[in-house]
Amino acid sequence: EKMLHLALLCSGGELGSRIGSSPLGSSPLGSRRQLLLGAPAAVVASAAFARQPVESSAERLTALGSVDEAVALINAETDSRFIDGIKRSGGGFLYRGVIGAPLGRPCLVLSPPDLLNPSTYGSTDAAEYFRALDVELTKARSPVGPRNGHIATPDSRAAASWGQPASIWPLGATHHAYYRDVQGGRARGTLFYPPPLPPVRAGGAGGSAGRSAASMGLVVDDDLAGAIRDGDEVMLAATRGVGVGGGSGGSMAFVAVPLALEGELRAGLGLRVRKAALLDHG
Repeated sequence: EKMLHLALLCSGGELGSRIGSSPLGSSPLGSRRQLLLGAPAAVVASAAFARQPVESSAERLTALGSVDEAVALINAETDSRFIDGIKRSGGGFLYRGVIGAPLGRPCLVLSPPDLLNPSTYGSTDAAEYFRALDVELTKARSPVGPRNGHIATPDSRAAASWGQPASIWPLGATHHAYYRDVQGGRARGTLFYPPPLPPVRAGGAGGSAGRSAASMGLVVDDDLAGAIRDGDEVMLAATRGVGVGGGSGGSMAFVAVPLALEGELRAGLGLRVRKAALLDHG
C-alpha cells in the first residue's frame, strides 16, 4: 500500500494535485530576478560566475512533512544508479538553488526544462548554443539533453547564489551528462555555459552551432561519481513527473532537501558526512 502511494505520488496524478493545491504554489521567474537585483554586488557577481539556470515560472513546489518522508521517497523512487554515483563519489551531492522552498523542510519539486529559453541565462547566444547542443545529442540518441535536462552543481555555495541551496534527488530512471575531456586533458569544475570550447560558428559567422558532443568532451551516462568529485556541472533528466515519458521534455520531479538538513538526510540514507559539505555552511 505504501509503495502504491509513492507510485501515485510520482506518476503525475497525486503529484500534480498535491503540488497544485500546495500553499507554496509556483516559483515565479520574477522572484529570481528580484533576488539578484536586490542582492549585494558580491552576490550578483557570484551568481554570474555560477551560471546556474533560472527556474521557470511553471516550477511548482510541495513541502514534505519531514526528512524521513524525503528519505522514503528517495529510497523508493530515485534511480539506484544515481545513488550509487553519489556513494562512489565519496558522498558528494548535487545541488540547485530553490526559490520558494520552505525553510527547514524538504520539498517535492516539479520543474519544466528551460535551457532552450533565452531568459534562463539572459542570453540568446546561450539559448542558441543549447539548441545546437540538443540537436547533436538528439542525433546521438542521447536520453538527456537541453530539451529535457536540468543543470545541477556539486558546489552548494554556487547553488546558494540562486536560492536556498538544496541537494536534489531525481525521481524515476535518471540520465546524466557533463563535460570531461577538453582538448585532450581532463577538465575540472566544468560549466555547461559558457562551454569549455567556443561553439563553431555556422559558415564562419552568424548564429552559434555546437561542436559535436564527442569533440567537446561531453560524457553521457558514465562516471557520475567522477563528475561530482571534480566539481563539474551535471545535466540531469529523469522520467518521473507530468508529461515526462520517453524523454519527451516534460517536467521533471525531484526531491530537494535544504543544506541545513543534510546531516539528517545523510543519516537517513546511510551516507557518510563529508568534511567539504560541512565547510559549505560557513
